[in-house]
Amino acid sequence: MEEGPDKSVLEGRYTNVFRVGFNVVEFVLEFGQSFPNGRDRYQVRVITSPLHVREFLRVLEMSVADFEREFGPIPSVER
Repeated sequence: MEEGPDKSVLEGRYTNVFRVGFNVVEFVLEFGQSFPNGRDRYQVRVITSPLHVREFLRVLEMSVADFEREFGPIPSVER
């Protein structure tokens, strides 16, 4: 049986900005907050293997599809 995360040690962080880097052996995912003054503050860095980032992408795509089925399309971000 799979156990869930230990909620006593999980720390939630809001993020509205991220960046991704990679090399031959790993991906680096950084999450943070963007503020009106134009400064971004990155607070969380996740380093993982290409295999695990591919699985993360698969799970994220499934979750977005489920969300959109329930709540409607998510609008695109203006760049």
